[in-house]
Amino acid sequence: GAIVALSNVGMDCLVPAVSCDRQARGGRIYVGTQLSEASRINLGVGAIDGIEVGYMKFGRARSAGTATSFIIADPADPGADPVPVAVPATATAQADALTVAVAAHFPVTDASGLAARIGAAYVSSTVKWTKEGRSTGSRTSNEIRPYLGLGLEYNIPDLIKLVGTYDWTQYSVDGQKGSATL
Repeated sequence: GAIVALSNVGMDCLVPAVSCDRQARGGRIYVGTQLSEASRINLGVGAIDGIEVGYMKFGRARSAGTATSFIIADPADPGADPVPVAVPATATAQADALTVAVAAHFPVTDASGLAARIGAAYVSSTVKWTKEGRSTGSRTSNEIRPYLGLGLEYNIPDLIKLVGTYDWTQYSVDGQKGSATL
């Protein structure tokens, strides 16, 4: 399946911030298999009945504001003290994840139900900073994090399944951390 979604990459905004946009467009593609009747785990109101592998692209959060740079007011004076000045700055954070999860389904009617996924995500996240339009650094981190997904499903028999989901994981890189959601 494929899902186009609104995403949110939680990040600390620059202080003072001119703008801080954590919303982006993202998406998820996934493949999976249903377990055989003998392999399913009955939960009474539903069953753990599938395994799913997916890729999520969360988009990019961006914050624009100011940062402090130091300049020498008189470069000809060797004893001149640096003077702090406010300069335009940006910070961006983005995350992508590969997921592996078990899926459980809880029927509500013959055509609709609830779904839950729990598993692990291999999250790749990058944070970048600029001052005055020039890069001042970039850090990338790859780590395994928990993954959770909740969804509503509606089956149009022999045609398609409509799915609305909420997917969550976390990222952490160079002191910047937060939740990444679709």
